[in-house]
Amino acid sequence: MPNTLITKKVIAYEIVGFAIVFAFLWADELFDLPHVVFGTVATPINWMECILESSFTAILGVGVIYMTSYYLNKIKHLEGMLPVCSVCKKIRTDGEWVAVEDFVKQHSDADFTHGLCPDCARPYYQELEKMQKDKLDSSN
Repeated sequence: MPNTLITKKVIAYEIVGFAIVFAFLWADELFDLPHVVFGTVATPINWMECILESSFTAILGVGVIYMTSYYLNKIKHLEGMLPVCSVCKKIRTDGEWVAVEDFVKQHSDADFTHGLCPDCARPYYQELEKMQKDKLDSSN
């Protein structure tokens, strides 16, 4: 599924969610839901309270939808295809070749730690073990 379709679906779900919240706000004010559902004391309609709650919800909704769109676009940017050097593994970005570690640090909050996988460690550690064995043999 293309990223733009996912972004549109997520934003559509958020809009529907905030529309449901609006519906409950207005239904509560118009039909006095606590009175109808739980049998509490009936309260008169308070239009100013409903408008204020709706305004806060709308502001929150716009903020949430904006930030969702912003972060999904950033994710989409990071998931795109990257030209990588087949020898040194640097990444070409904006006409410049940068190390993978630098690219990821510039475009995310990720940090790198370095290790050695078993396939790469084997030749180095075998050489190290051989050197240590030779050193022990020569001292005896």
